[in-house]
Amino acid sequence: YTIFKTSIFWKMTFFLIIQQGISASSMFFLSDISKLVDSQSTMFVIPLLLFFSTLILPYIPGSISLIMLKKWENKSFLNYTNSFINYNSNLVHLFSDELIKAEKEGTINKEVHNFTSNFTGFSYDGISCIFNMVLNLTLISFVLDSRFVSVFVISLVIVFCILKFTNKLIGEKEEQSQTSRICYSNHLINFWDSII
Repeated sequence: YTIFKTSIFWKMTFFLIIQQGISASSMFFLSDISKLVDSQSTMFVIPLLLFFSTLILPYIPGSISLIMLKKWENKSFLNYTNSFINYNSNLVHLFSDELIKAEKEGTINKEVHNFTSNFTGFSYDGISCIFNMVLNLTLISFVLDSRFVSVFVISLVIVFCILKFTNKLIGEKEEQSQTSRICYSNHLINFWDSII
């Protein structure tokens, strides 16, 4: 929850909305071009230029949002590391146990970075896809037919049911994978200590 409270996240989301809004507006200009071509009008140059600009301009807010994503990832990693230090600073007696020490070192060395990188990347992709779909469907419903929105809502409900059904299995497998990675890191740390 606290990972979403940073101002970097909201700046990133703002630039993503701008990017997806510009991309979605290309549908509107494309429909204008097709109407003008069907009516055999020669005044389709301006809508054509606007359409091409909607293909180029999204890269500007898109690149800014990617910079914000990296800043958000680094800030999340720093916050998680500081929380880990604050939580474990009063548990010094646990570090006398070599297994616990190796497990915590493996967690902070490997798992924290993997978690923050995967989580921020997944959130970025999810936000981008959601705004892309919502804005495109809104424009499609205005330009073509409003029944597209009802079909979209039905498909979202079906996808949500499928994800809910498979989420438990994915969570169990991810937990097993994380435990295996931590054990592997523990073995590497103990192996190095044994050599020394």
